[in-house]
Amino acid sequence: MHSARRERFCASAVGIFSIAALCHFAASRAVAQPAGHAAEVDTALDRPLGTVRFAATPLDRALRELSDLAALDLMVHWDALYAAGIDRDRPVTLDARATTARRVLEYLVRELSVGREPIEYALIDGTIEVSSAADFAARPITRAYDCRDLLRDAPPAAARQDDRDVSVHFRPWPSGAAAWEPRGFSMSRHSLRVRRDDPSLARQREIIRAIAGTVAPASWIEAGGTVGELAFVGDRLVVRQTRPNQMRIAALLAELRGGAAVAVPSKP
Repeated sequence: MHSARRERFCASAVGIFSIAALCHFAASRAVAQPAGHAAEVDTALDRPLGTVRFAATPLDRALRELSDLAALDLMVHWDALYAAGIDRDRPVTLDARATTARRVLEYLVRELSVGREPIEYALIDGTIEVSSAADFAARPITRAYDCRDLLRDAPPAAARQDDRDVSVHFRPWPSGAAAWEPRGFSMSRHSLRVRRDDPSLARQREIIRAIAGTVAPASWIEAGGTVGELAFVGDRLVVRQTRPNQMRIAALLAELRGGAAVAVPSKP
């Protein structure tokens, strides 16, 4: 009997160690948050431009003028836009004062998306790329966000009668990240044990629900989508999403750091 207990304990220990190693490896493989030149470009998107005026200007020319005015590298995936029914000569009209490159881009992609497949933009390695949502969805990235400061402010957990451990189950990542899983190991068959009174656990759930409920809600795998998945690995939030949605997630986390309340969407 003692031998059987030792075997079960060893198997359990190996499983937990494997999960910890896998999570660390997944987080280490995730793309870091924007830094260096990319961070400078992200800041430049919000720099005042003055007046921007397009009068039935061909889209190709309007984007080139915006690139020159804001001193930004801008790449347009015309093949993806053609597939969405948009060509270079599509006229655009805008008269904006005291605006920024980000506002202009958001206006253009919103107007281009009316009545057709959504058009989006994203900051990729210091370059602004414009393409269709389908094109971005076909090449998602995984990014790790350091959330230590957000979790440090978590309020103490309320006392509960039931203070037993709870299981946090890990779902397998989509096929694009299958290389992260050691051969013969599946995250869907394992779980970690955490304390119910862990003060950061409720905060993690709030942050996850806020992101999944406000950033492209239909894109998350849990909601029936095909791209998005997120989970906390220690104090880092690891997210697999499209690049435009990663930008939105970074902006939401910045709002939370600025003191905004965590908006937790209610369940349908």
